Amino acid sequence: MNNKRATKRALLTSVMALVMCVVMLVGTTFAWFTDTASTGVNKIQAGNLDVDIIGEDGKSLDGKTLSFKNVNDKTDILWEPGATFFTQGFQIVNKGNLALKYKVVVSGTTGDAKLLEAIDFAVVTDNTKKDAEAVSFAEEGKLLNKGDTAPESAVTDAGAKAYYYLRGHMKEEAGNEYKNLTMDGISITVYATQYTHENDSFGPDYDKNATYYPVLDAAGMKDALVNGGNIKVDANVDPSEVLVVAKDTTIDMNGKTIANTNEVWKDDTNSWSLISARENADLTITGNGTFKAKENDCYAVDVQDSTATVTIENGTFIGNIHAVYVYEGTAYIKGGFYSVQQKYPDAAKADGFVLNCYDANRANGTAKIIVTGGTFVNFNPADCWAEGAHTNFVDKGYSVISEKHGEDTWFTVVKGTGVTAGTQKELKDALANAGTTGSDALTVKLADGEYTLYNVNSAKTRNTELTIEGAGKDKTVFTAGDMTVTDANGEGSSDYSYEGSDVTFKNMTVNVGTGNYKGFVRAKSLYFENCTIEGRGSYWGIGSVVFKDCIFNSVDDYNIWTYAGMDFTFDNCTFNSDAGKFVNAYKEEATGTTKLTFTDCKFVAGTENKPAVCLKGYKSNAWNVTFSGCSLTNCKTDATTGSNYYLLDQGIENATTVTIDGKVVWENGAKK
Repeated sequence: MNNKRATKRALLTSVMALVMCVVMLVGTTFAWFTDTASTGVNKIQAGNLDVDIIGEDGKSLDGKTLSFKNVNDKTDILWEPGATFFTQGFQIVNKGNLALKYKVVVSGTTGDAKLLEAIDFAVVTDNTKKDAEAVSFAEEGKLLNKGDTAPESAVTDAGAKAYYYLRGHMKEEAGNEYKNLTMDGISITVYATQYTHENDSFGPDYDKNATYYPVLDAAGMKDALVNGGNIKVDANVDPSEVLVVAKDTTIDMNGKTIANTNEVWKDDTNSWSLISARENADLTITGNGTFKAKENDCYAVDVQDSTATVTIENGTFIGNIHAVYVYEGTAYIKGGFYSVQQKYPDAAKADGFVLNCYDANRANGTAKIIVTGGTFVNFNPADCWAEGAHTNFVDKGYSVISEKHGEDTWFTVVKGTGVTAGTQKELKDALANAGTTGSDALTVKLADGEYTLYNVNSAKTRNTELTIEGAGKDKTVFTAGDMTVTDANGEGSSDYSYEGSDVTFKNMTVNVGTGNYKGFVRAKSLYFENCTIEGRGSYWGIGSVVFKDCIFNSVDDYNIWTYAGMDFTFDNCTFNSDAGKFVNAYKEEATGTTKLTFTDCKFVAGTENKPAVCLKGYKSNAWNVTFSGCSLTNCKTDATTGSNYYLLDQGIENATTVTIDGKVVWENGAKK
């Protein structure tokens, strides 16, 4: 009986429990059983492409000159008919961790050029035989693994290590016209790019089209364009025919000139220009070079197919009638300087066709020119004759400003509203009449003189995209803040004119003062190009800060404090400091990781005092510092780091990473 009662009680309890469960489920949601699992990935390491020329002493020859030697290993040799001399030996070495392919170019000599007429050169692997077979570098070589060398590291039959040698032989028929001439050294350049060896997810062929063409003449340029890709011009080029681009190509002019001395115009083959984009090619021209057509001959650039494009970022383009012509396709003009030598015969329209399209194709939409930058001599791209009176090639959101240069007028395309000024008063008046709001882009172009935006119509320069361009570092001086306030902590004298703006300064001297809180307050980003920075400045906005081709000068203080700003880039900058103090990387509060990147920079001290960068701040600060290709003169070596590149304050060691030329030298609180 007791068991029955217990059983009934148990059954009742179970039923009640089921009922309660049903009640609880009504109006609720089901919750699935859940769990989490995670895994890490192995370290992501970018590959390093690094090729070098190593001499017989095992030291790098990069930046050095090869010298010819006689049999007694003397370099003070005398050339005479029939004489043969060799340079010191050299090897090509893969010092990186990526497979690479390379080409070697004998790029020049120093001394009397005429002497080169009488001397035959060859690259050989045996410096003991006059008739040793020359090595051709016309075909690419390959270095697959780190440490691989060319010639192969195997020893020669004589038991010696294999090297390349440059052999010079003076022709037996060389006459008296070569007497007393001198020649001292040969330059060797190695061009390298990645090679199809390492695998990605789909195999080793992802980088099969990597290019590395050394362009030293018209033939080299023509060969490079066959494959397209990235091309760097290493010498001036004199083409005798149009340079045809039929594949996607980026040409880095590297400051060089492409100019023809012979006519290239052939109307029956559509040979109209120095360079022509055709088929499906996307051609980009950069590197501040020059395209100059022979007078009364051709255009500088053209586009001839509806799917082809040309994008010009910078440079100088001098043509005849047209500098840029689009038969079909699209030309994007983002920068550069444009003019014509041979004018249009109608005097009223003489410079009216600097840019031009084929009329019928522009009318049907297959020929386009879109201008967002550049300067044009006597040609207004927003109001020209190219497609009839008042043709406008300028894109929406851009405007044109004009300046007199002697008898010429230069028209410059700028983003947003453009204003010009020749005095501080003119600047103030121009801004007052600009009609721009904070959301509009504003470009200010300044002539010679001294200027500031401190307390001048600052509402129009805030929360915008602002470009301020001077007439040159030695002509235009621009001041941030109030330099009459000498109190080191006079924060009120700092410049708030740029709050919330992306600001670009070009071609000027920028005076930022020497107080602890001088500079640009709460700017969104800052970009300086071709500027001289006087003073040291501390406030650099709240975001990225870029200095390109800039010079920093200081007498008794640091060149710069990176007190405000989060991501600093210094590209090809020179730091001059009489006191031997350059970059003070200093913060007083936690702001996350601040990046400092120095590429091809020079640090020159008047007296040995500090390393290039002094990393300071509270324990919560973090720094990521990278040096690449930098040179240091008279910089002090820090006892703790053992480096003249940087020092570290105590307390921030664990949050600091320093990399020099691809090698991590400080990480996780310790020297590597």
